[in-house]
Amino acid sequence: MRRLAIGLVAAAAVMAPLISTAAASAGPAVTRPVIFSAEQAGAAISATNVHYRYVQTTFILPNSTKLPYSSGGGLSVQLRSADDIFVLGISATPGSPWNAAAVDVQPATCTGNPSCVNYTNPNSPPMKAGDSVTLSAYYNASTGFLFYTAQDNTSGAIFAGRFSDPGALFGSVRIGAEFAAWPAATPGSPYVPPTADFRLTSMNNTVVTQLNGTHVSLLKSSQVVETSTGTSSGHVRVNAPTVYNNGQNTGIWVRH
Repeated sequence: MRRLAIGLVAAAAVMAPLISTAAASAGPAVTRPVIFSAEQAGAAISATNVHYRYVQTTFILPNSTKLPYSSGGGLSVQLRSADDIFVLGISATPGSPWNAAAVDVQPATCTGNPSCVNYTNPNSPPMKAGDSVTLSAYYNASTGFLFYTAQDNTSGAIFAGRFSDPGALFGSVRIGAEFAAWPAATPGSPYVPPTADFRLTSMNNTVVTQLNGTHVSLLKSSQVVETSTGTSSGHVRVNAPTVYNNGQNTGIWVRH
């Protein structure tokens, strides 16, 4: 399986305290901090000297024809550290069925060479547009095992497993959409703007837990904004401007 949109890692992401004028014009006013990216959109959680062990979110797989790049896109959860980036996601190209879920872990410096991937498993049962899917990842620091599950709540199909990553300390969590085939890459095709803004999907009932067991919500997250340049000066293409349901939900919006 081509690793299409399963590596949701920032392409030279730039932190900014507030969304730019270009970004603000594409959605509601934003008070959350912003990370700009050329390849992804969603929510990111991190804090100084804090590590994370669990992330879970649920979404409805949208019709793949709504993806704004002909090269495709995906939805995923991530646990990230300075050394390792773990990604569990599901992807598609426009007009095609969604690929089975896949998981991989690679060094944070991995930029597209398959040989740098430390662990990968693409052997998921199929999942379809319109299905409710829950993605979750849990790192057991005492054993060094990272457990992952992609569950199709509609069909009952489950993709689950574990791999050993002893000593990992994940300093951030991300959920959202991505549009590049490899980490630190850019989308492999031109952006196709819609005639009007629309919500691609919503990440619902999101749960994030710190290593010490403390639960945090998306209210404390940064917004990851995909722009044409990966910077605040670019045109906003996809973002997740608001959180709701007590900080458990965020919508992924494609902008015209």
